[in-house]
Amino acid sequence: MKKDLICVIILFLGFFTKAQFSTEGSGENILNNSNSIGAWDSTLISGTCYADNNIITYFNVENNGGNVVINWQTNSEIQNDYFLIQASKDGFLYQNIGKIKGLGNTDALTYYQFIDEYTTSNITYYRLKQVCFDDKTFYSAVKLVDRGIKKDKFVMYPNPAVNQFSISDLREGTNTMNIYSLNGHHVITRSITNYSILDLTIIDTGIYIVSITNYLGTSSQKLVVR
Repeated sequence: MKKDLICVIILFLGFFTKAQFSTEGSGENILNNSNSIGAWDSTLISGTCYADNNIITYFNVENNGGNVVINWQTNSEIQNDYFLIQASKDGFLYQNIGKIKGLGNTDALTYYQFIDEYTTSNITYYRLKQVCFDDKTFYSAVKLVDRGIKKDKFVMYPNPAVNQFSISDLREGTNTMNIYSLNGHHVITRSITNYSILDLTIIDTGIYIVSITNYLGTSSQKLVVR
């Protein structure tokens, strides 16, 4: 009888300890200790990455001495497993270039950084892919970096422009103009010469990046279309 009573007490204490851990532990602690509590905790992380779980509140990329520095932040995280950093040369086909672990569940402001040291393209598009523990995914906006940027190497007039604008002070030879929206979408490609007049009626009003590529490299400036 005494042995049976001792066994009952041990089982009760074991159950109480497991329940206490599950209610007091954070999402991160539960995941770190998932092996010790087995499949029992699996329901705690399933179906909890909500459809509107857009946790990235800031995302920026910039050229820094030939490397591209990628910074982002979250104000809080819900069942966040990891981030994939993705890059593309054309804005359509993306490759994973890095992976950074998330914090699971947290209400703290968190900063992340990744440095792309290996890009060889002057113009590169970047985005983040956030992956939850239940494999749901969310994408950031697309950001564009021009590593070959050289300021004031060509002149656009007028700027802001309405309906049309011209480009001058170009290098001799072949000059290729590309226009991109601020979120990295390619809009127009043209082969141009000095004082070319370009039609803007085919694009919407807004702010764009005009890139000119020639034998010296690529130069870029902002164009306002009204």
